[in-house]
Amino acid sequence: MISGGNQQSLQGVASSSSNTIIDYGSNPTVGGGSNFQMGLEAEAMAFMISLKKGLHSSVVAQQIQSVVRFTDLITEYPLPIIANSTLLKLADVFRDCNNNFVRYWIVSVFEEVKGELLKVLNQEELIRRISAVLGSNDPIARSLALRMFGHMAEILSDRTDLHHLIEKNLLTCIEGYERESCVVAIEQICSSSKQFASQILPQIEILLNDIKSPPQAKLSLIRVLRHMHSDVDTVNRTFKLCSETLLRAYPTTPFILAIIDTLTQLAQNSVFIGKDTFKLLFNIFELDGRKKVKIACLNNITKLSKYLSDTYTLDFPFDMLSKFLNNSPFDSIKTSILKLLASLSYSPFNVKQCFNFSDKNNVIHTVELLLFYQKLEISDLAFEIMINAVRHSNQSEQVLEPLLKNLSRAFCFSIPYRVRNNDNLFFIKKICEYLVRFIKSFPSYAGLITKTLLGEIGNICVSISSNQISQKQEFLRSSNMYFSKCLLKFSSHCPNVLVHHLMAIYETAATMNLSDEIIVNLYEVIFQALYINRHKNFNNEFSQTNIKALIETKRYWCLYLIAKNAMFYSHFSLSESILGIVKDKVEEEATSFYLKSLFLWSSAEHLAMKNYMKMQDVSFVETDILQNCLQMLDQATMLLKASGISNSGFQQLYFGQRRLFIESILNLTLHLSNFNEPRNTATSNAVFQHQSQVFTSLSDKLNDMINSFFDIDMGSAKTLELQALACRVISKAISTILVDHSVSSKANTTLQASSKPIGEMYHHSALDPLFVQCQHILKSLESFDTNKPYNKSVLIHRIILAILKAGAPVPQFFFNLTPHTAPKLEIEINNTHNIFTKPVTAILGQGLVIKFSGYITQQRKQATTAHQRKVKSVCLTIEKKLISSSATSQTEGNFTTTNNDLEEVQKFIIPVVEQSFQRKCLCHFKSEGRYQLAIRTQMVDENDCYIWWTSNLAVSDVNSLTSYGSDEKRHIAIVVDVKPLPLIANRLAL
Repeated sequence: MISGGNQQSLQGVASSSSNTIIDYGSNPTVGGGSNFQMGLEAEAMAFMISLKKGLHSSVVAQQIQSVVRFTDLITEYPLPIIANSTLLKLADVFRDCNNNFVRYWIVSVFEEVKGELLKVLNQEELIRRISAVLGSNDPIARSLALRMFGHMAEILSDRTDLHHLIEKNLLTCIEGYERESCVVAIEQICSSSKQFASQILPQIEILLNDIKSPPQAKLSLIRVLRHMHSDVDTVNRTFKLCSETLLRAYPTTPFILAIIDTLTQLAQNSVFIGKDTFKLLFNIFELDGRKKVKIACLNNITKLSKYLSDTYTLDFPFDMLSKFLNNSPFDSIKTSILKLLASLSYSPFNVKQCFNFSDKNNVIHTVELLLFYQKLEISDLAFEIMINAVRHSNQSEQVLEPLLKNLSRAFCFSIPYRVRNNDNLFFIKKICEYLVRFIKSFPSYAGLITKTLLGEIGNICVSISSNQISQKQEFLRSSNMYFSKCLLKFSSHCPNVLVHHLMAIYETAATMNLSDEIIVNLYEVIFQALYINRHKNFNNEFSQTNIKALIETKRYWCLYLIAKNAMFYSHFSLSESILGIVKDKVEEEATSFYLKSLFLWSSAEHLAMKNYMKMQDVSFVETDILQNCLQMLDQATMLLKASGISNSGFQQLYFGQRRLFIESILNLTLHLSNFNEPRNTATSNAVFQHQSQVFTSLSDKLNDMINSFFDIDMGSAKTLELQALACRVISKAISTILVDHSVSSKANTTLQASSKPIGEMYHHSALDPLFVQCQHILKSLESFDTNKPYNKSVLIHRIILAILKAGAPVPQFFFNLTPHTAPKLEIEINNTHNIFTKPVTAILGQGLVIKFSGYITQQRKQATTAHQRKVKSVCLTIEKKLISSSATSQTEGNFTTTNNDLEEVQKFIIPVVEQSFQRKCLCHFKSEGRYQLAIRTQMVDENDCYIWWTSNLAVSDVNSLTSYGSDEKRHIAIVVDVKPLPLIANRLAL
């Protein structure tokens, strides 16, 4: 069964809900928050009391079970009173308990909740209870206490007494595990306390020089030195200790690796020693013969180069690196060198300074030889370096041309090599990424690579047929998929090059054992190349070969996907022929209705594109064809509704806008026929001014469609903007050619103001035919001379025909099953939810307390890597309108009708936290009477773009609210009766 990807429209919810979402902590003005917090505290206290009972159990297993659950208590109820009580109680147990196993689990709890330690009010008492264990005679207990202090580093940064205590323990401890715990605690405290770091350095230096210190302890102490960046003197002392003393005293591999890593991390936090660190690392790399040490040096140089912004001031020994690339027998060393060069190649300054293409001894030519290396990881890095180098180079074309040709040949060699000598898709994916980057910068080399990809797709199809190993077949199919997607990306960067290879793509697409997705990708390459090059008449050649073969093999789903992609690029003749066959090949009636609606729509668009009638070598728009188009569009809309497809709001709305466009063109041509040569009269001016405003309004509606659907993709938004631009161009053409500006200066000013930002508002690809046509028309209109004897009617016909022939690509959002993003809103007024069935009563002078609670519903995208916009905040707008007023002399319920003037507008920006939002506001009224509150919502994405989830058009009639792309109301309307303060209240006030 074939199912069109039905579009889900955005819908707002304007009904009350029984469940209120409370964001307790983000908005202190929310009423009822204190009651909620009191209930939360009571629930947490009950939980804590039940856990405390387990702590006093005589069974160790029950004690440990209770201790472990304290983590859940603190994380589920992150309240200061809970954190304070719980952690103090655990500290009590840690001090008084004689079982080190229980203490171990208490340390684990502190490790998991150390972020909550700042909430403890009695930090002094907490530290005192842990310190009591540090004076114990049990070395295991002391070790656990030191671990505990390490996890409490955030609250110990200024405790000099504890610093001295830990320092003393470091010098006096005997057991290895206690010393290890002490070093761990020192490292954690040094990371948060600069004072302690500079204070402990002399003691660490003594222990490192002491021959009695165990080697493992010295390794741990060396790693602590990375935190010694509190001041310049400490940094210089640490660097001198590592580079001069420790490197000579401890030449074994573990010590060298630890020292290298420590110096690198120290240089990342103290950039003024970065240059000296680079020199030291390169010296170790050159002089030390151990492979592990060389690789560690290169990896740390690469890591450090990413942190330093002034790498161009450093002298990299490229001659030495080139020597090692040529002579080293180890691929791991070559890989590390290439990773360093790849990191440097992303900087244009480094490329211009370091990679000299004209120098034959330069390292870049050594990298060029590695493009053909057997190990694919090294080959990938070579491709990455070469692509970055040629992109950022300022060398002449004569110097770069041999490199580019060699690079393209390397691509052509690597593609089949990776398929035949590799079974890892990662390397297929990487070569495709590099291909796209290369062709994006140098599109003239796409022809040779396209031939290679097409040939490899055909060879893979043969290999799949002959290969019986299922795992290898899956690898080959996936490789074909990546290659087809690579070609598809080529078509967006160099369609003018691919248009010369269409026959080869046709032949490859005709291969019968290709999957549907690969065939569709290849056809989309054809569609895009033909669309950009403005070739429309290819349906006969195409349908006689490939389409006929697909029909014979009953691949109807593939045909439907091809028709859908054809509509994306205005190839409605092809989609019409395909849908005419597919629409009768489905079982369900609803699906058949849907396909028939698409068929009629394609027929109407195809008919509109070829709508012209020649009379004496002059083309005119034929009104009969336009009327037939309107009938087809009406039938298509009716069938779309009859299909019962859910969430078709965008589809119906787009159908409606296209119908309005064709209808507006029809009306314009009919008016032109009434004025064979438009005369500069007030009547003709009024008629054509109105026609110009119709197209301007249609342009605004197309732009409004973009702001009505939060989940619309960028490509679809640009397509709608392009069609809005076409409407603006027609409007400007009518205003410029047909309207006499001297007759009605007011109307002329309005039209010019609306047409002024045309060139500034729309930014599209310079290759898009519709955009190119619109730009050409605009330039012609700028030079239009009203004093010359033009045939104005013929000019308008030519402009309309040019826009119709360019086609109207279908937005991809039309077919996508997109995630549905909308706010669910609950409104509470004066602590009641019953606000829609009857008017809400308000007292003059007191106002209304309105509480908004809601959450964002958003279905996640599946099987796609496209970015999904997130809702950053919600903008609430409250408009107050006085419907009817009540004089003080009149009896209650006696109202006088007003003119519905807008009294006040209140606007609030509410942040969305974890998909929820909440706000409380006060709404005042100036006089007695009946008011209507119109509440509108906007969603703001991460780029601070306001997106309407309902229409931004105001409608005063509550009973006549209709949908704009959905079945929901345009806004939430609430009726409020404002009454005077009761007399009893007035007397009490007196």
